[in-house]
Amino acid sequence: MSAWLAPSLNNDFKRKLNALNNSPTATSTDENALFAWLIEHDAVPVLNKALTRCAPMIPVYGVEKNKPSHWVSPAPAGTGNQIGIVIGLDDKGALRCSATNMLKQPAKTEAPCPAKFFEKFDALKSTAEQTKLIGTVIDSAACNGHLDEVERVSAEGQRYRTMPINLVVMDGDKQHFFCTTALVEGPQQIDSKLQWAGKVK
Repeated sequence: MSAWLAPSLNNDFKRKLNALNNSPTATSTDENALFAWLIEHDAVPVLNKALTRCAPMIPVYGVEKNKPSHWVSPAPAGTGNQIGIVIGLDDKGALRCSATNMLKQPAKTEAPCPAKFFEKFDALKSTAEQTKLIGTVIDSAACNGHLDEVERVSAEGQRYRTMPINLVVMDGDKQHFFCTTALVEGPQQIDSKLQWAGKVK
């Protein structure tokens, strides 16, 4: 089982969904609107499938040798890759999800979000073209006031050697955006033998 799906482990997606489930009227921000849409359209399972496919997790062990303290997802190409996930309804009202882990960091763009995204995606033949189209949607949504957060998450991903995740929900003519690092948290571990205080000479 992927660490994303383990009931006992935590991540930013679970936290946001749980917070909204506990306060269902909290839709005043773009972020809350995104997660509210996922709940309303029963899209959390497809999000989890996208995370499992695009961000395979590897354990990072803590002070207990056989117990991971967290899980990360390094870029498959060694550096620079980011995850892009686009979820929405197609023209027939069917729930759709397109995703890639070959995205580059979202950048400033004047290009609008492409109309009929899922229909255009279906017509593309190569993964390079599909990744480029996903990137166009991610760039367009990120430019709507999220580029500072993109920069912070990208730097955090480099620091912890895990991919950033960029999620866009297509909500009619609006695009809701959320980004975070591919990080699943395990049990908190402590080792009292490592605690120390004294004079350093």
